[in-house]
Amino acid sequence: MNNIEFKIQRYELYPPDESNCFIIGFRIIDLLNNNRIGYVETMLPLTECSGKTSNEICQLAYDKSKNQIDLVVNDLLTKRDKLTNYIFIPNA
Repeated sequence: MNNIEFKIQRYELYPPDESNCFIIGFRIIDLLNNNRIGYVETMLPLTECSGKTSNEICQLAYDKSKNQIDLVVNDLLTKRDKLTNYIFIPNA
């Protein structure tokens, strides 16, 4: 997907003492633009996660956050043509 990589940055039960949901955080990395990153986090009730694998839970979180993820991805893609954080070495 446009050299965009998704990594699970956070995957935990919340709150720690009396968990009633999972929090899943996606780190979104643009591999073509100095590894610029974005981050999206969502919560899923345990009732939606019962009997599911960790991959299925991550997919549910992705589906639930798709609009927000698309905004972050589009923002990263629009910054590809900008030269911020570009290392410039002038001729002496």
